[in-house]
Amino acid sequence: MNLVKLFVLWFIVYGFMVTNLHAGNCTKGNCKNGKGMMLYKNGDRYIGEFRSEFKEGIGTYFYSNGDKYVGEFKNDKPNGSGTATLADGSEYVGQFRDNYPEGEGTMTYSSGSIYTGAWHNGLKHGYGTMMYNSGNKYSGEWRYGKREGRGVFTYVNYQSEPKKPKKPKKSRPTAFKENSQIPFWTTHQTY
Repeated sequence: MNLVKLFVLWFIVYGFMVTNLHAGNCTKGNCKNGKGMMLYKNGDRYIGEFRSEFKEGIGTYFYSNGDKYVGEFKNDKPNGSGTATLADGSEYVGQFRDNYPEGEGTMTYSSGSIYTGAWHNGLKHGYGTMMYNSGNKYSGEWRYGKREGRGVFTYVNYQSEPKKPKKPKKSRPTAFKENSQIPFWTTHQTY
């Protein structure tokens, strides 16, 4: 369930990749070079900085369903530090690169589970810690959104179980499976 919420969060951010400035209506300020507010046909709105008719600088994008992105934009996309919040209260705070969480970040799920660590192309990748809402904790290596490599899983009763690395696979799967590399921001479209 938490992975589904993560995918939904990424759907929010995807909208920036497909947004065309001319599809909206500048209702306040300077939406070409300056600060302004852009309203879109679907009820979404952006308030922030523009340069050469692109979202550039600091801004906030509000989705009509209650989701929101606040942070840095470059070339009309989230790039740099930002916060993406879902209407259900789930929230990602961290670095973005071309719409994807990249680098260090923290995902707090509405269930109460929290992941803090490395991200690559929108997936947990590298070293990170997941504190599950049950109280269990995994600290270790992640690969393409899954626990893989060295790590320690600590149960609520504080017993630890070391995780040994598996032998690496020779090829990567071409089809995405649930809990893997499906970028979740493909459902949000901005106009």
